[in-house]
Amino acid sequence: MIPRSKIGRFVTDTKASVALIAAFAFFAMIMAAGAAFDYASAIRQKAELQAAADAAAIAGAKEIPLAISNPAQVELVASNYARTNLGMGTNKPQSSGESDDGAAMRMASSDFMMAAAAAEDDGADSGISKGGSSTSIDAAFIEADNAVEVKIDAPRKSYFGNFLPSRYQTINVLARAQVMGMGKVCVLGLMDSRLLAGIHLDNSAALSAAECGVYSNSTSFASIRADADSSITAETICAAGGYWAQSSSSFEPAPTTDCPPIPDPLSDRPAPPVSSCAAIDLVIDDEETSLKPGTYCGGISIIDEARVTLEPGVYVIKDGPLVVAESAELIGSYVGFYLTGNDSVFNFAPDTTIDLGAPRDGPLAGLLFMEDRSVSGTRIHRIQSNNARQLLGTIYLPKSVLQIDANAPVADQSAYTAIVALRLWLKEGPTLVLNSDYSATDVPVPSAISGGRVILTQ
Repeated sequence: MIPRSKIGRFVTDTKASVALIAAFAFFAMIMAAGAAFDYASAIRQKAELQAAADAAAIAGAKEIPLAISNPAQVELVASNYARTNLGMGTNKPQSSGESDDGAAMRMASSDFMMAAAAAEDDGADSGISKGGSSTSIDAAFIEADNAVEVKIDAPRKSYFGNFLPSRYQTINVLARAQVMGMGKVCVLGLMDSRLLAGIHLDNSAALSAAECGVYSNSTSFASIRADADSSITAETICAAGGYWAQSSSSFEPAPTTDCPPIPDPLSDRPAPPVSSCAAIDLVIDDEETSLKPGTYCGGISIIDEARVTLEPGVYVIKDGPLVVAESAELIGSYVGFYLTGNDSVFNFAPDTTIDLGAPRDGPLAGLLFMEDRSVSGTRIHRIQSNNARQLLGTIYLPKSVLQIDANAPVADQSAYTAIVALRLWLKEGPTLVLNSDYSATDVPVPSAISGGRVILTQ
């Protein structure tokens, strides 16, 4: 028989062993749980960094057509986009020794600036991973491929110590975005109709877009129509439906039919803010004056022999027309018009002088005219002016017809003019010249208008 004292010692020793084993097991479970939690956290952090890199690469690639051979601007936009999304301070453009034009060329695009401001406003609560001082962001413009690469290296966040191997202590992500297909778009008729032409020329009208494309989304058999000795000359002519002309020589080259419709390339461009009224029902009659940017409620009428010079900025034309009539003149560089309200259309009469260029930065960068997408009904904007030879920028009228019926060339002295409208109608025999010499101006070209389609390739 075993003595009770030995049995007691055995029981006591067993309890101690079990406790020791349990302690080791508990510690191992804690380590495993910590490692699993840190691993899951690392996966989540990498996904957030990858999303930031992807967005930054896309933002930089969208800047390529606007940068006009300025790699520094492309890289600055991409880098600052990533830094903003990661809660880091942005880098500023180089300014020492630069001219005003050079500094402007290095400014970030309006889309980036608005996104950056929004991210800075609510970044603390957005759930976006914040970068630390040791986070490294490298943006590179690969000019030969029209691509932008963004690399982000960041220390892994650890909540339970360094349970993971050393190779997991730094997170590295890479994104590459490329602009595919650099064909230029000078006209896009957005109308999706089986009955009406998206682009219609009449009475010996001529549309010249020799180095860019003309597109119509109408599925009509006469999606692009040239009546009465009218003609279109372009690099590409493409119709979602068919085309019709009285003469086989009306198109050069012959249009391609059954093209896939092109979605509105400017549909994501945010509208500029609408402030309180700077003036109501403004009429300028037979005087020389200047106007400042602001909201003009009830519209603006410039009549008789008035001469109006616009200071650079955004002019909101609200609930009324922009009318230039009789022998009046409207002149302005780096100006953009936002037309909001059902009555906000522009009308430039035959004997007027119109000389306008779009902004190079701000909410309407590159847009000479932008229409409120919420307006109802189909409206008509008219250019009858026989001296409207400088219309630099993009005319964006997604809900309206742009009717041109001047007797002299229109827009022929502009470095570039692009038109995105519901429908383009050259009615009374005008000659519309759409140049696309983007390098001849510092007014940016929206990336979708320049024909580039940005895709992630890595």
